[in-house]
Amino acid sequence: MRWVVLGILFLVTMVFAIFAAGAMLPLGHVASRKLKLNQPPEAVWQAISNHSDDPKWRSDLKTVERLPDQNGHPAWQETYKDGMKLLLEDSEAVPPQKLVRRVRDSGNMFSGQWTFEITPGAGGSILEITERGEVPNPFFRFVSRFIMGHTKSIEQYMTALAGKFGEKAEFGK
Repeated sequence: MRWVVLGILFLVTMVFAIFAAGAMLPLGHVASRKLKLNQPPEAVWQAISNHSDDPKWRSDLKTVERLPDQNGHPAWQETYKDGMKLLLEDSEAVPPQKLVRRVRDSGNMFSGQWTFEITPGAGGSILEITERGEVPNPFFRFVSRFIMGHTKSIEQYMTALAGKFGEKAEFGK
């Protein structure tokens, strides 16, 4: 019985410590990754802006549903294979150079935006994705920072994009 009580005390202490550490982290973060692709900027632009094709090359996505425009910008809902849903909006588009994708609703888990910047590179393009995000819940803020890492989603997206073109993702900072 003593070990059960000690085990429960340990778990409660760990949860409290994670919440306390998360509460001390800043609400916002900025994370960025670069990816060299052997594709012209126009091909990269087509891939990142044609949302209806995303489930064909992003293995984490189940469906993409086009929604009515928000503030005059394209909007859609991504449904992931784990059941999570995100409402997104492309709030700025400068083909084939820059796309700003904003999270309109994530169920209050996080908020923010990704800025995609495509520049010509030797034999192709360089895609840089910069995430500016906020995680309001201290527990999830801790997990996002120390367990998942702020760049995990960017790297997952870039790996899938490189795979779409039959390439291997190699990240730069």
